[in-house]
Amino acid sequence: MGNVAGPDMQNFNATPDGLDFVTVQSSETLKPGFWNFGLFVNQATGTLPRFPRDGSNRPVGHYTDKLLGLDVNVAVGVTRRLTFGLSFPHVIHQTVRDSEGVRRGEFLKPGATELRPLAKYQFAGGADGGGAVVVSTGINMVEDNPYTGLGAPPILNLELAFDSSSGPWAGAINVGYRHRTPGDALTGAPVEPLGSQWIASLAGSRLIPGLRLRAVAEVFASAPASKNTNRSDRMLSSSEALVGLKYVATDVVALHAGAGREFIHGIASPDFRAYAGLNITLGPKHGHHTKTLIKRRTQLDVKQEEPMVRDFVAEESDDPIVNDPLPNLEGVPPKGEEIFVINNVFFAFDRFDLVVPGGRDILKRLAVYLYKTPEFRQLVIEGHTDFIGSETYNKDLSLRRAVQIRRYLVEVLHVDVARIQVIGYGESRPIADNGNFQGRQMNRRVEFKISR
Repeated sequence: MGNVAGPDMQNFNATPDGLDFVTVQSSETLKPGFWNFGLFVNQATGTLPRFPRDGSNRPVGHYTDKLLGLDVNVAVGVTRRLTFGLSFPHVIHQTVRDSEGVRRGEFLKPGATELRPLAKYQFAGGADGGGAVVVSTGINMVEDNPYTGLGAPPILNLELAFDSSSGPWAGAINVGYRHRTPGDALTGAPVEPLGSQWIASLAGSRLIPGLRLRAVAEVFASAPASKNTNRSDRMLSSSEALVGLKYVATDVVALHAGAGREFIHGIASPDFRAYAGLNITLGPKHGHHTKTLIKRRTQLDVKQEEPMVRDFVAEESDDPIVNDPLPNLEGVPPKGEEIFVINNVFFAFDRFDLVVPGGRDILKRLAVYLYKTPEFRQLVIEGHTDFIGSETYNKDLSLRRAVQIRRYLVEVLHVDVARIQVIGYGESRPIADNGNFQGRQMNRRVEFKISR
C-alpha cells in the first residue's frame, strides 16, 4: 500500500512524471510544456491472498500465483512548480494454482483496475532537491472489490516528498496518509473493507555517466491507521524493496528494468517481482516556454582574490520577456566581470547551429551591452553539453557551438574578434541532472563571461 497502484492487489506504481526514481516521488516537477509518457509492465509471483476455510488468519504457506500488470502513465508540467499526472494500472494476465483447504483471492478477469489522477506541487527547492506535496485519488474500477467494499468513494492519498542530490548521488523520502472510507462489506467475503493507512517510501540512486545509467534502490511500506479484522494469511502492513537500472537510450527515451521482493508478507507483497518499462519525455510543447534558467553573476570587486559573487536569477513565467535577462540590463551599469548563463536558448539536441527562436535577438542585445561604457576587454564563450555521446564528441560539439556564436557575433553583429575567446567543456561541467530529459536540456548551455 505504500505506492499501491491498483486497488489493493498491485503494489507497483511507477511515477507519472518519470523524472528521477521508479516508484518514489522526487520534489522536482516537469517544467511548463513538458510531457512524459510512461509504459511499465511487472510480473509478481506470490501476490494474491489465501483465506483458511476455518475463518482464522493462520499462515498457509506461499503458493504459486503470477500476476502480470501494466501501468500506463502520462504527466504534463503546468507551471514552474506544478505537474498534473494520470495513471491507468491494469491486470493483463493471472495464473492461480488451487490449494487444498483454503479459499483464494484473484481477479475475475483482466482489465483496468483503477484510475488515478495526481497533482504535485513543489513548495521549496529546485532541480537539485527540495520539498513537494503530492495529492492523488484512486478511483476503483474492480467490480465487487472486497478490499474497498460496495459504494466506497475514491481513495485520497496525501504525501510529502523530500529529495536531495549531490554530484551523481540522489535520495528521496515520501511520507503520507491514505484516506479510505470503507464501503459496505460483501456478503460472504472473507475480508472486511480496509481502513485508512500510513504510507512511506525511501529511494537512493547513483548516476553512472559513462554508461548512461542510473542505479536505483527503493523501499516502500504501509501500516493500518485503524484496526481491521484480518482473516487472510497476509498482514495488513506491507513492505517491499526494489533495485533497478534506468538507461538513457536517446535524448527523449529512458528504459527501466529491475526486480524486487517483499520484506513483510503483507497485502499484495510479492515473493518476487520483475519489472520493465520506458519513459518518453518531450517538450516544451505549448505556450511561450523557451523555459530557460538564466543567471547573471556580477563580481563586485575585481581586485579581491576570491571575489564575492551576487546571483541574479530571472523569474520564470509564461511571458518569455520575463525569462530574458537582457531587458533587465537597461540602465544597469556594467561591472568589472560578469557571467551570463543561458540554457538551451540557441541549440537543439546534437546541433551546433542557431536553431531555437529568440537566440539571435538575445545575441544582438548582448552585443550592444558589450560596448556599454566601459567597453568590454574580453568575452569568453563557453560551450557545454549533456552526457549523451562520447566524451570526445561532446567536447568537440561544445566547441563548435561556441565557435558558431563567435562567428555570428563577429560577422553579423561586428564584435571585435580579437577580444573573443571560445572554450568547449563538453559534458564535464553539468549544472543539472543528466538522468532526466529536462536536466539534460539545462546542461546544453552557453556561458558568456565578460571582463571590462
